[in-house]
Amino acid sequence: MRKTMIICCLIIFLCFQVPTYAANIELNLEADKQNYIVEGQGQKIEIYVKLGNFINIPEKTSLGFSAMLAYDENIFENVNVSAVNEWNILYNENSHILQGDTQKANSNTTIAKIELKLKGQTTKRNERTIIRLKNIIISDGNFEIKQEKEIEINITNSTVEETTQQIKEISVLTGENSLKAMTSSSENERLPNVGLQKKLIIAIVILLIAMIIFRIKARKIK
Repeated sequence: MRKTMIICCLIIFLCFQVPTYAANIELNLEADKQNYIVEGQGQKIEIYVKLGNFINIPEKTSLGFSAMLAYDENIFENVNVSAVNEWNILYNENSHILQGDTQKANSNTTIAKIELKLKGQTTKRNERTIIRLKNIIISDGNFEIKQEKEIEINITNSTVEETTQQIKEISVLTGENSLKAMTSSSENERLPNVGLQKKLIIAIVILLIAMIIFRIKARKIK
């Protein structure tokens, strides 16, 4: 009986001494590029959903995930999600819920591509926006990992700069034309004044000459 108790205690002790390792995996968001230049309507931004390193998870394992896609609806008007590398992907446009699964999950691979279409009318020259995957749950049926991920994108709208430049050019031209019109108007106003002054001087000279002639004739008569 005593030996049995000792063996049981030894087994319990060994169980506590054996290290246990939790399974872990990360879901990441990556962009094709961080800075986008908008040159027209209908341009799209591409975001990739990727798996990171597997910790205590075998390659080619069954895996599933779900998450909520969050983005600025004042900047983007349409979202399209497609599966990559033998994953099955479903996206609900109303709830923005993204779900996927596969029988052959591998570490460090892309599992989905998210295309966000920019709205045609944007007023800002530079826009900074954040795209998020919220309430991420990754599971193989035995473990469950919860995460949240986000990525920041800078958007430069070149059409806004061109429009502003055109407005400035129009303003400058309008200002120059106004100045020319004012100068021309001033010159036209001055011309009649100059002519009137000349006529007045001539009239005075003629009047003086007439007075002199009249006096000379008056003296001769006397």
